[in-house]
Parts: sequence; structure tokens; C-alpha cells
Amino acid sequence: MVWIVADETRDFCESLSSFKQAIFFVESCGFNLLDTMIYHKSNYAPAYPTLRRYANTFEYMFVFSKGRPKTFNPIQQKKVLKVYENKKSAFRQKNGSLIPKIIDCKRVTKDAENVWTIGHSIIKESNRHPAVFPDKLARDHILSWSNEGDIILDPMCGSGTTCKMAKLNNRNYIGIDISEEYIKIAQKRLDNALQLKISI
Repeated sequence: MVWIVADETRDFCESLSSFKQAIFFVESCGFNLLDTMIYHKSNYAPAYPTLRRYANTFEYMFVFSKGRPKTFNPIQQKKVLKVYENKKSAFRQKNGSLIPKIIDCKRVTKDAENVWTIGHSIIKESNRHPAVFPDKLARDHILSWSNEGDIILDPMCGSGTTCKMAKLNNRNYIGIDISEEYIKIAQKRLDNALQLKISI
């Protein structure tokens, strides 16, 4: 289970609601906390001057499991390895230090880390929902913790981002929301996603 949450603000301070929820899942629901991840927003709202603190640029992503996870498909990220010549061919600086000459760059991949920096683009068809997750955020969690044909459950599916990305990545899905308006938005996005998948 992936629980993405930011702290509620009360009386100008963070309420620790995110941590209280994580502790509740572990102590009262029988989950283990597999990982505490960070969703770092490359686009974020500026801080209100009245709060007298820095802008909030992240949310927690608590990853829970009961026992060992059945599936883990780590997201890969690109990394550039630089190959240097030996010190004899290095460039000497004015202060006497040596900087080795780069002779080659190799592009390799490695497992991503648990801080994900993701931009947030507003989607026209879902702009009536106040808290839309980026497609990439939902997609990367779906790919990490499930395989094709698995069922993805979003009990507060809102505008349907999780369901949409499950469909586009060959997973089955169940989306639940209390708002009929949001369900209509989600259904429209799912219909559009199906057309996109057919065209690909």
C-alpha cells in the first residue's frame, strides 16, 4: 500500500497528521513500514508570508506491506559515468591541484532512489479537482509494486489518475470516490486513456 500525504496545517504549524496516519497503519492495521519515500515537487506553490516558514516542496510517500513485498520492479534512472585518464595527463591548476582529463562518458542506468522529483502539469480535463497527482507519480508506483494483470486499488481515486495509469500499463483497477463529480471526471479520463492506448 502506498500512502501519499502532506501534513495538515493547524494554528500556523504542521499537525504531524502524516506521521500519526503512518503509526496507525503499523500499530492498528498490521502493516509494516517498508519505506518512507519523498515526492519532491519541482513545481510548487510559494509559501504564504503569514506562515513564516519555507515553501513546502514535498510530500511523504509511505510504502506499507504485510510481510515481504511480493513484487518489486525498481524504476531505473540514467546516470553518466565519466572515465578519466591517469594523473600524469591531468590538468594542473593555479593552486597546484590536478584535475584528471575526461576521456570518455558512459551512460548507464541504476535503481532510482527513494526521493522522486516530479513536475506537476495541470490537466484540463481534471482541473476541477483540487489535488491532482502527476501521471508519472502514479505510473512509477504502479510499475514498482505490481505486474501486468494485477489489480490496482485506489480508495480515494479523485480525478482517476491511478486508474488511468493502471489501464495504460496493463493493470486492472478499482477506483472508489465519494464525489459523483470526480467520478465523472475520472471516467472521462479513462475513456480518453483507452482511446490513446488503442491509437498506440
